[in-house]
Amino acid sequence: MHPQLPRHRPARRFRRATAALLRRFARDEDGALLIFGLYVFLIILMVGGIGVDLMRFERDRSELQYTLDRAVLAAADLDQPLPPKDVVRDYFSKSNLGEYLNEPSVVQGVNFRNVSATAQAVIPTQFMHLTGVDTLTAPAAGAAEERVPKVEISLVLDISGSMRDHGRMDALRPAAKNFVSMVLKGDAKKNTSINLIPYAGQTNPGPWMFDRLNGVRFGTTGGDIFPEWSEGIDSVTLWFDRDGDGDIDYSAKIEGYPAGEVDGLNKDDLDDYFEYAVDHLRRTDSELQSDTDVVGATIQGGTRATEFFSADGSAGSGPTDIDEVDAVIQFDAFYASVIRNDLASCPEISSGDFTRAGLPSEASYAQVAHFMNWKIASAVMDWGWCPQNQSSIVYASNNETQINDMIQSMRMHDGTGTHYAMKWALALLNPSANATFEAMEEDGLIPEEFANRPAAWTDTETVKYIILMTDGQITEQVRPKETLHPKNPTNELNEGRKDDRTQITSASTNVNRFYTQCNLAKNPSRNIIIYTIAFDAPSDAKTQMKTCASSASHFFVAGTKDIAEVFSNIARQINELKLVN
Repeated sequence: MHPQLPRHRPARRFRRATAALLRRFARDEDGALLIFGLYVFLIILMVGGIGVDLMRFERDRSELQYTLDRAVLAAADLDQPLPPKDVVRDYFSKSNLGEYLNEPSVVQGVNFRNVSATAQAVIPTQFMHLTGVDTLTAPAAGAAEERVPKVEISLVLDISGSMRDHGRMDALRPAAKNFVSMVLKGDAKKNTSINLIPYAGQTNPGPWMFDRLNGVRFGTTGGDIFPEWSEGIDSVTLWFDRDGDGDIDYSAKIEGYPAGEVDGLNKDDLDDYFEYAVDHLRRTDSELQSDTDVVGATIQGGTRATEFFSADGSAGSGPTDIDEVDAVIQFDAFYASVIRNDLASCPEISSGDFTRAGLPSEASYAQVAHFMNWKIASAVMDWGWCPQNQSSIVYASNNETQINDMIQSMRMHDGTGTHYAMKWALALLNPSANATFEAMEEDGLIPEEFANRPAAWTDTETVKYIILMTDGQITEQVRPKETLHPKNPTNELNEGRKDDRTQITSASTNVNRFYTQCNLAKNPSRNIIIYTIAFDAPSDAKTQMKTCASSASHFFVAGTKDIAEVFSNIARQINELKLVN
């Protein structure tokens, strides 16, 4: 009997062999790094590709944003003559990006323009599509606005005699004129008013303002003591009390009046020259002293009855018989001694006015004498510590020609009274002057559109600036002891007349008054922006200008070579155009 063979033996061997093979394969590590490397390579390739796509995206997005920013800035410029939307489209077209631009938006008014735009570029990916991202969208958005606020500027220019040195005035004129042209350029003119304030030893507000402040011209009564003689004056007799006992004891007649008018005064209104006449007689008549009391005057002329008037304006009777008098002079002799009081119009501002931010507000003001302290350079200077009327303040003007003609023609004068100029610069930005501006508009001195200026301090649509330039430090204030001294219009006080001179305020007092006005202007409730320029100035003047400026960055030191750039820089800051997004 044969032995029985195991059943399915080949199958069992196969299974055992297969299991062994699998066990060996599982234990065998040959080739594992290659597979891992393939995975890493694929990952690196994917990340690098994403980086390339992102770099392309950022490049295109940056170009799109850069083009958009330039486009809206150019379109928002109020001086841009082309339609704003066309400007934006043109920028994108020239950059070959026109297909990506959406419709621009423009909002504009009388004094502003806002231009906004968006753009969107769809960028196909080269590698990221492997991850399912087929495109990237590059957005760009921006807006620009130029808003011309209502601007009020006080432009204060030193015209003292030292400005003639080293070509300073020759450099100043074109620099200041260019500043005016820049701030009045284009639509800005509609909303910008400039007070041009030249100054020397004093500041001349002009005849109109002098009268509004109740200024009293020297040589006059400053009132209405004597009537205007409608039929024309033939003679005036002045009555004096030499010994002070209250009784008239001396008389002097002025006769020989001309039939026609005379320059500088109204010969038929004694108020216009009463003090002149009294002063002339006191100086020329040996019977009179400089302090002899004048009691009154008798006026005779035409068919009107000869009449006496008290010098103090009080009612009362007096002598009318003028046939026998103690002295007789001719009108021409008297008139030749008259110092013209209509050449300049500076009021003697009080100490109290320098503690306030508004216009001078005392009941009345004496007129500054017509004199020079330092030797005149007559080729380039006019006579006067107070600038003459042709170099007085120009109020609230946007007339570029008017302002620049004044800058070109203004003449230099004597002294450096920067505190007076700063007083006027601040006062003419103070809303308390509004009634005065309305009156100036009614009299044709300023444009109708500026009748409601200065704007309120709280008006957020209005920006106020003071630009102050000087070449010297603030000095003491001197005056002739006698306002009507006959040498005042011809001989400088410092040239052999020092005994005729008196100091009314020291330099330190004037500097303190200047700083007070600067601080009033910089008060947060007013928030006036003050730019100052020390033009070839000594150290004291630099200190004064730096202290007054709104900040150190608002203070400039300039010479003849860069004064134009300084003024242009300030104008650019005033006109600044900014991106709003």
